[in-house]
Amino acid sequence: MALPDAHQADDRQSCSSTTPPTPPPPLSINRLVALYPRERLLVHPLRWTDRQPALLDCRIHDHDEEAHGAGARESNVTTKTTEAASSEPGAYTRFLARRLSRSFDDEVLADTVLNLSGHFGATPRLSTSIRAASLYFHQRSCASIRFCCLSVSVPGPDPEIISLACIDYHDTMRERRQHFKPPPNRHYTDWPGLWRAGLLSLHHTPKEPEKDPFLVALVIALAQQERRYAAQPLPSDSSFTIRVLVAGAGRPRPFHLYVAHVQARFLDKLDFPSQEPAVDSGLDIDHWHIAAEPFQTLPHRLCRALRPGRYQETHVGNLGESWARARRKQKRSGTSD
Repeated sequence: MALPDAHQADDRQSCSSTTPPTPPPPLSINRLVALYPRERLLVHPLRWTDRQPALLDCRIHDHDEEAHGAGARESNVTTKTTEAASSEPGAYTRFLARRLSRSFDDEVLADTVLNLSGHFGATPRLSTSIRAASLYFHQRSCASIRFCCLSVSVPGPDPEIISLACIDYHDTMRERRQHFKPPPNRHYTDWPGLWRAGLLSLHHTPKEPEKDPFLVALVIALAQQERRYAAQPLPSDSSFTIRVLVAGAGRPRPFHLYVAHVQARFLDKLDFPSQEPAVDSGLDIDHWHIAAEPFQTLPHRLCRALRPGRYQETHVGNLGESWARARRKQKRSGTSD
């Protein structure tokens, strides 16, 4: 057998190294469902596992808290700590220590985040509401996700409205356990159903709470909501910036910030599941872990995480009154008018 010439072998190697194989085109959702019929991909977000984000080409990237605020020197920031506005030194720190050592309901979560977000500007205008975002598939609503919506209007030379979807991790876990339970009229009679519900809850408990697939579904639902509420048709290359703030597990409660720029071509995969998606139609979600301690710097670190490019222009002040007090004051002013 004649051996190939050495130069010919080198030429073949160089050609193969310069032309890498092209990756296969992404598959439509309908084809993915057909390929994996036993995995039940089209389920409620509380039943999502790691498979749904992987098949939708969704990724959560962890970032260091300090890296997010690189270039921002706290020594160059004009700050007014909340303790300076308090008659007793450390009162606000003790308030955060007590508040972040307990479970949250919707009102307590909103009040806590508003107290922290009061450090975004000297006189911010705040509004909160409990809302629900629908997750759409084939342009039809298939699930509703409840969250606390917070909007902060920050005045100044560069005004900005920051919108946050706030949820509590423990509240999400309670909803997940409730989702798998039998109907209320069978709670005390359907023992096999209760046993199965416990196994399902354990199976769907995320190993890494900060990468709960439910968060990916919430980001997608919020982006779909923004596109549906758009005043006019948007171009195909448009994107939607979504911010989600999660009160995490542990004592004291840390915070997790998720920021995603959702492309319209990614949302098209869910609206048109029979069409082959674009090559670059994935979803990347950036995640920052914001530790609760030290409490005295928590508002500054949260502010720096939400506004990394303009943190030096932010004047840190005291909120002065909680969301509940502000709402009561607004009601009194409305009745007086």
